[in-house]
Amino acid sequence: MEKSYINKEKLLEAISYVQSLFIQEKSIDDIFNKMLEVLLDVTKSEYGFIGEILNDGQQDFLKTHAITNIAWNDATQKFYDEKAPSGLEFKNLKTLFGRVITDRKAVVSNMPNHDPRRGGLPEGHPYMKSFLGVPIFYMDEFCGMFGIANRKGGYNDALIKEIEPIVVACGNLICGYRLIKQRNETRDLLEQSVTVLKDKNERLKEFTYIVSHDIRKHSANLKMIAELIDFEDDEQRDMSYKMMVKSIDHLSMTVDYISEIVDIDKDSSIPEIEINLAEFVNRIIDSYTIQTPDITIQNAISKDVQIKAKAGYVNSICENLISNAIQYKSANNAHLIISATETNEDITFIFKDNGLGMDLDKIGDRLFKMYATFHGNKEAKGLGLFLVKKYIEALKWKIAVESQEGKGTEFKILIPQKSYE
Repeated sequence: MEKSYINKEKLLEAISYVQSLFIQEKSIDDIFNKMLEVLLDVTKSEYGFIGEILNDGQQDFLKTHAITNIAWNDATQKFYDEKAPSGLEFKNLKTLFGRVITDRKAVVSNMPNHDPRRGGLPEGHPYMKSFLGVPIFYMDEFCGMFGIANRKGGYNDALIKEIEPIVVACGNLICGYRLIKQRNETRDLLEQSVTVLKDKNERLKEFTYIVSHDIRKHSANLKMIAELIDFEDDEQRDMSYKMMVKSIDHLSMTVDYISEIVDIDKDSSIPEIEINLAEFVNRIIDSYTIQTPDITIQNAISKDVQIKAKAGYVNSICENLISNAIQYKSANNAHLIISATETNEDITFIFKDNGLGMDLDKIGDRLFKMYATFHGNKEAKGLGLFLVKKYIEALKWKIAVESQEGKGTEFKILIPQKSYE
């Protein structure tokens, strides 16, 4: 009767337990470590590892999924603590375990110090009396290996045969790990795709709003001017033509800005330009003139206030805040004053009107939310202030709001001086 080196009943029971952990979807790291415990226990070995075989495009290499802590000083303990959780990688194959990888055959060495296949041990490494390295296959695929050391009496082919169930279990475990990893990567890619799709959908909605809001305003201007031309005398017709030229110029500028507005992200390559704030705001006010007979819009910005920013964002901020003031103007003596105060630290860009105002306590954090409306206006889309806040955040500016129902609203935009120095 052949001599048995291990307790087979204990081995099968331990393997069954490890497999049950996998079925229960326990931590994959814990499962590999438990499998290594089983391997060391049944073979009566002092230390070892279980690893996966990967390829870096040039050669196969070993990445551990479970390894005994055999650190022998502070430096190796620190290295173990930092690297072991994510897996140690070994690419030097001129070693005993390297021969397992290159030959894809078991390596038995009961006198490692005199074995010509050895690669040597780092200074201070615990003494190795014997070594066994076994390749792990799943079906016909070489997927991993384990290495164990310092079994009393050494290792032999008979022992390798008896621990074959562990080799098979390790193959199943590595294959299962790869499937889980692949599933998680697929799930992550799917989640990223969903996020990208949602983002693109939101950008499309924003684009639709921008076109319907900004472009429609200019087309309405042009239509009104065209209607006036048919009935005016020569002097008024000349004035209407000048108004039309202004409106067309602003329409052209708005179209140029649209590509910027629908591409808000931190890594955008859209350049920042020097902007004279008073002149910039004047151009926008001029484009509204024909549509705003019932509200006075005053530009009180000093001519020497300069900022550096993405013009499309600033344009849309102004467009939306002016539109808000027009849409929710008071019935009598409606006005909007646009101003700016400057210090060494920042510029405060202010839009103050005497319109319908809002109860900010009631509105709470919904003020800048998408699709939020507050005055029962059926034509309101609830996108204007949402986009204002989005552009301000993209520019790394800040915005504050003061408002009272029936008394008006004041938007204060804080522009750090360092943002354009």
